[in-house]
Amino acid sequence: MMNKLLTLAGLSAAAVLIQGCDDDDPSFLRSSTGIATSDIRLFVSAQVHEADEDEPAHTHLSVEPYGYSSEGYLYNIEMVDGDAFGLTVNGETTAIEGVPIFSEADKLLVEYSAEVEVNDPGSELTLTLERSANTTTTSVVLPELTPMTVLPESGDFNLVDDVIVEWVELENTHYALRFFYDCELADGESTSKTLRYSSHDEELDNPFTFVPGEHFSPSSELDISACELTVRLISHEEQLDVDSDYAHLDIDLLRYQDLRRSLDISTITTE
Repeated sequence: MMNKLLTLAGLSAAAVLIQGCDDDDPSFLRSSTGIATSDIRLFVSAQVHEADEDEPAHTHLSVEPYGYSSEGYLYNIEMVDGDAFGLTVNGETTAIEGVPIFSEADKLLVEYSAEVEVNDPGSELTLTLERSANTTTTSVVLPELTPMTVLPESGDFNLVDDVIVEWVELENTHYALRFFYDCELADGESTSKTLRYSSHDEELDNPFTFVPGEHFSPSSELDISACELTVRLISHEEQLDVDSDYAHLDIDLLRYQDLRRSLDISTITTE
């Protein structure tokens, strides 16, 4: 993946620190005027979601344009004066609007993103950068769906029996697992907990065995009325330094698969 400094979060933190100093502001946000396409470093992330009871199947596309200064730091680029990103899916094109980070009045960074109700494997999203002199086109092809099974195949999860997650690994793909505990309390409030496991950090067992009760011990002060456990498999494919008219182009492809069931907490041991 491109240097982590290329994330908006990293630049946001750096911009806040610089803003609080008395030194000259190195300007972490610059307009696209006068910056050639061949000097833009572009990071594109497509996050593909399956349909569930809360929302339809969709893909969230984020676009992060950067420049690299002669002083040796990265800066975010705001598209102005007719320069604009667009996204074409199934023949329909929509503009990708820039949203200021923090506020319009105190604009330090600009984030570009769009959401489309498309998630079929192999679907093509066409990202364009329209400029007065030229149009640059980037093809983003949505990744395959990783075959996944979860045992038990049906019924509620419980605290003492194994939950076994198994998947068929795709080539050049990293995997991560998330387990989300979500509980409703008798007073209408809620409590939650998330566990994360990733093949980026260490080898991820496949199949992966998980016992919900080994990681869940809420306080006895909580009057829990019902709980759910969501198992999420994340596939992650990186396309680094893709051939393009940009100075550098990286594309991240992530696909999220969720399985949510009730969690039987009748055997819970509180602390």
